[in-house]
Amino acid sequence: MNQQIVVEDYFINLAKLDPSKDAVLIMDRGFMDNMAYMSKGALQAFKQKYDVNMDRIRDTRYDMVLHLVTAANGAEKYYTLTNNKARTETIEQAVAIDNKIKDVWNGHPNHVIIGNEKTFNEKLTRVYNSIVSMLDYPKEITYTRKFLIDPGWSMNDFPEQENRQTFTETINFLDEPKTEFNLDPERPHISYVKRRESETGSITYSYIMRIISDLQEERMELRRTLTADEYIARLSTKSDNKRFPLKKQISVFVYKNAIYHLETITNGTNKTKILRINSKIKGDSTDIPPYIKVMADITGKTMLTKDNPEFYSQNMAKLPSMA
Repeated sequence: MNQQIVVEDYFINLAKLDPSKDAVLIMDRGFMDNMAYMSKGALQAFKQKYDVNMDRIRDTRYDMVLHLVTAANGAEKYYTLTNNKARTETIEQAVAIDNKIKDVWNGHPNHVIIGNEKTFNEKLTRVYNSIVSMLDYPKEITYTRKFLIDPGWSMNDFPEQENRQTFTETINFLDEPKTEFNLDPERPHISYVKRRESETGSITYSYIMRIISDLQEERMELRRTLTADEYIARLSTKSDNKRFPLKKQISVFVYKNAIYHLETITNGTNKTKILRINSKIKGDSTDIPPYIKVMADITGKTMLTKDNPEFYSQNMAKLPSMA
């Protein structure tokens, strides 16, 4: 594993030699993949020997993690050992290892799981679009489904065997009259910076700009990883003083090849629990895990009113005089 770090660092430094040229490094296998092949004892011994914060490696070493689900899960007729001498797993073993790899990356701020719902060429197109979107040229639409969770439901009802990663997020909205998209800078949008901290103290910063539209097909999103200095600079120069910061406690988990976010959002003394599911497939009917008690589907509802329990983050963050 140390050798992997050395090799990766070599190419990262090589890409930085000429700052005038853009470079994108795409790596086959990331450091955390190794964890999926280690026993609990071996993993614990590794952590103690090298004194590493695994959350920090997971969250900050790579800008994006693209997980292409094995053909053994959903495209079994294409899974074969004949075209890869290094592959020895049966279909059942391949699925088990694939699930472990998803688990060790669970919680990365830009974790994308690409399944086998469509053809292989469409799978490759999703890989391309995801990478391009990360480079500030959004090409893929994210379809978000939201559900209001019963206030009586708690994390104590979450199955112990399910792997979940918990984070604390602080969202500060920005006052940016124009978008950073080249297409139509006047389009309605919101933008904000986010500070995210894991249970072990790993901190990441990001910038999000989202186009607002009644049509899902027009809801584009720009995401950018920030350094601590870039985060502070945006916060100090562009902060929207008419809106409160939002506090979120988020648990991220994978269920049936989809990434779910359980969000407890704090605004003053008010708390709202939301289940959020992001998909790149329009009309995706991803299942709700049976152990989560949902009250209502609030997808697409945008206004906070007395009769509407849904919130829209920007409205929820308004100061009282702006409500």
